Amino acid sequence: MYREVSSMIINIATSSWPSSSNEVTTEQNNKPGHVQEVNNMIISIVTSSWPSSSNEVTTEPNNKPGHVLLSPNLSTCHGSLTDEGRPIYCCPPKRESDEPFIDFQFPDNTSLVCIRRPAQKVDKEYIAKYSRALSIMKYLPYDDPKGMLIPDMYLNGSFYDSQRESAHLPPQVADINFDYVERGLGPEDQIEANIAFMYHQMVSGAKKTELFMGCPYKAGEEGFCDGPGTIELAPHNALHTWVGNTQNPKRENLGAFYSAAKDPVFYAHHANIDRLWDVWTGLRGNKAEINDPDWLDSYFYFYDEKSQNGQVPRPKTHRSDRTKKEKAEEEEILVVYGIEIKKDMYVKFDVFVNAVDETTIGPESREFAGTFVNVRRGVRIVMNKNVVTKRKTNLKLGISELLEDLEADEDERIWVTLVPRGGTCINTTVDGVRIEYMR
Repeated sequence: MYREVSSMIINIATSSWPSSSNEVTTEQNNKPGHVQEVNNMIISIVTSSWPSSSNEVTTEPNNKPGHVLLSPNLSTCHGSLTDEGRPIYCCPPKRESDEPFIDFQFPDNTSLVCIRRPAQKVDKEYIAKYSRALSIMKYLPYDDPKGMLIPDMYLNGSFYDSQRESAHLPPQVADINFDYVERGLGPEDQIEANIAFMYHQMVSGAKKTELFMGCPYKAGEEGFCDGPGTIELAPHNALHTWVGNTQNPKRENLGAFYSAAKDPVFYAHHANIDRLWDVWTGLRGNKAEINDPDWLDSYFYFYDEKSQNGQVPRPKTHRSDRTKKEKAEEEEILVVYGIEIKKDMYVKFDVFVNAVDETTIGPESREFAGTFVNVRRGVRIVMNKNVVTKRKTNLKLGISELLEDLEADEDERIWVTLVPRGGTCINTTVDGVRIEYMR
């Protein structure tokens, strides 16, 4: 017996979606999956590409057939323009042939900075310091609002960027699910909303690698995919737009792809996303989630403190008749497929399952399945081509835990609602929704 999916799209404010994609009924595909039970988790929140046409594919003779390495191509560079026609310089400072490359070397760890003494050899002064440190840590609540603000260090000196939204500076608590609409929540309510949202993005909706990380991006036309994971959509994309200045056309600096790195907060934001990746890995027992050599052997370039260009490799390391074992090994996936955005514009919509009144609920509700966020790039590449290929995006959401909470895991049909947020989703279409299973 297969579960059918019915979907509808709700028009809110000035948002509209073509009626041709409003109703979709489909049978779920019989695909294997896997479910890892994670309960009673409390997540403490601390706020936090290269165009495919520029990717260089290198084939290694010692690798197995079909194995390719991905790296940026510095030999060519195309001019770029904003939507207003303003030139943007995005090219490296030197041509690839003029650029010496060095392999990144980890720092020397032979000289220890601090030695942790055995417990039986510590003195009273050491014990007093340790006791005070424990007291401070215990005093801080898990939802400490200090971790949900732009840190004070980014408000002065070289850390300061004038192109930030002034209304979102401290003491304003960050809205990690920002959708261009000011919610007007007080600090406590915003923190509570953030924690509820992160539980979904990190735990209940991200039990599989692809759900959290997004679909694998491979070399070549056949290897293209555009299905971002939970962590990329929000808090990553959402916080980019939250910090960016509303007075600028594309919410520059942090709110636009081409200008984001001009704001020093960019680097702290991305470091925190990496930290959340580490937290998510820990929730899964620190087992390696990516074993694909195409990923492990790829590399990218960066400039070090001596202005030398170095290359760094990536780190290697529903069917109602399902049995209990199948349920334990499968994650039921809701796929919103064929998402097409006609223009370079911000788009955000939330997805709910079996929602009675989607206008009164949000990410803190058990019917919430996930969110989709598209951030403006702000530039277009100028190339000698008259045709620009538009690609469609897929959104995959893990819903096994959600269906259990709704007591709908044995139902033959579920109702899916897509709700545009922030007055967006104009010029946006969706082909449909379906159910899959992921191992």
